[in-house]
Amino acid sequence: MHPTLFKAVRPGFLRVLPLLAVLVPVMACTGFAQTDDFNDGNSAGWTLVDPLSVLGAPFMHQQVVNNQLVLTADGSPNSAAYGPGRGGLLRQDVVHEKFCIAVDVLDWDPARENALGLFARVQPGVGLQQTAGYSFTYQTDDKDIDINKITGEQPATISEGGEAGGVVDPAGAVKITLEQGSAYRFVFFGDGAYLEGRVYELGNLVTPLAIVRSTQGTAYTRGTTGILIYDNSAANVQHGAKATFDNYSALDVVAPALSIVRSALYIGSPLGLEPPLIVPGVSLQWSPEPRCWDLEAAEDPAGPWVALAKEQYSPDGGSAFAATGGTRAGFFRLRPWHRP
Repeated sequence: MHPTLFKAVRPGFLRVLPLLAVLVPVMACTGFAQTDDFNDGNSAGWTLVDPLSVLGAPFMHQQVVNNQLVLTADGSPNSAAYGPGRGGLLRQDVVHEKFCIAVDVLDWDPARENALGLFARVQPGVGLQQTAGYSFTYQTDDKDIDINKITGEQPATISEGGEAGGVVDPAGAVKITLEQGSAYRFVFFGDGAYLEGRVYELGNLVTPLAIVRSTQGTAYTRGTTGILIYDNSAANVQHGAKATFDNYSALDVVAPALSIVRSALYIGSPLGLEPPLIVPGVSLQWSPEPRCWDLEAAEDPAGPWVALAKEQYSPDGGSAFAATGGTRAGFFRLRPWHRP
């Protein structure tokens, strides 16, 4: 499986001409998802990561405001000895090997030099000088995205370049300027040694603004996932970090790309006598793995979304759905079909 075949988009959609859905058989699948839109007004199910709390007071704070998660890290009282203000939330109820995690980043404090993003494959035993795993973050001061390997809370950049705005960055972190107050979706996925982070505008979940990659994900093969913030300011001017998040999800599969191919469709002989009817149409196709997705359609991207069918597999292991003109549905997306 080549990782660049997959778009890590949740719940990305594609625009096509009005279509008539041709239903396909239901197939079984064993994917699993963790999700939290914080609409219940709390962060139940999460574990707070506050490494500086060993100093005798909480330095990491979380609250749900207007159904959105606000994380705040206070400035460190002694960054030389204990490091900067930092922390986050972990979902420790599921351990992932292959993973695709996403969160919406809605805002951050422009008066602070923030690093903010996602944790993956976090190892047991988090805390001061203990936390280990991988991170995908955006640095609001450096204006770049990168992937880090974390060992004993010490981050080491393992980014190997990527692209932003059609410009290829051959090595290291990838430069991208995100506007404070605009909404973005961060997606981080991994399969074996391969890790990839993406940033999308929330209004366009098809084309990423920036991508950063690494092939150095061998140190930690499985672990938990979550959200993090980090004070990136100089040691003598610690201001802490603050950011607002929403719509977190974590899958144990990597989201496939949904594409549209124009084709001639065999409809059959309505009376069983005349020649088969072949009409112009389209085929919605997605990559062979993973096989845990429902195809949904809607007249508008705001919904409501209606499930058309679960997956139908072609002889080569791929998935496809055929449709012809006739109904008003114009948007399609893949939604993970997971165990309750």
